[in-house]
Amino acid sequence: MITGGAKRRIRGENARILAEKGYRVCEGLPLIDSPKARRAEEIACRMTVMSILVYAAHRVISPEAAIAWLDANGLYGGLSESEAAALESGSEDDLLPMTWYTECLWALFWLTGNIDDLDPDGGVDDDMMGAFPYPVEDEDCSNICCACVPRPAAELYRMLDLYYNVHWFWVDERVRGRGDMEREGVAFERRRALEWAADRGLDWDGVPMDT
Repeated sequence: MITGGAKRRIRGENARILAEKGYRVCEGLPLIDSPKARRAEEIACRMTVMSILVYAAHRVISPEAAIAWLDANGLYGGLSESEAAALESGSEDDLLPMTWYTECLWALFWLTGNIDDLDPDGGVDDDMMGAFPYPVEDEDCSNICCACVPRPAAELYRMLDLYYNVHWFWVDERVRGRGDMEREGVAFERRRALEWAADRGLDWDGVPMDT
């Protein structure tokens, strides 16, 4: 449990970091709840499922091949309802939102200690996808499960609070007519992944993203 005092201290530290980067911070933005963090196995499953969806969304593999690989590796049940429906339909429009999953994966890459920082102004490394199994018959996902060691809850809380504020900033910029949809999308997807990881009671399709 993260105390109220610790939450306020983290908010103040994040406000200073963001101010140095040129972001405004909303003083009235509520403090977020203490994490009820997910287990390593859940995070590894979500990361692997999303990596396969990225391949399918970019048409590197067919939706049918993605379904077959996930089923063969016991991961089909890790799909959310909307993800399963998108794969089953095979529609480019249905799969399009999953092209953004590289940003979700980058956030979880940070959470599992594969990168040192999750700079809101930084991009995704080109070689990130190489850490995930390529969906062919003879490649499984056991390496991801073994390598998945989540950071402590306090670190997750700190980063989630940072991205909560960054997401608020880009939404507010859009309302003011100065929006940047790409940067807002990056903040949205990274925050979404961290919100999901911080609350084991959330369904992927039901992650609250209000600002």
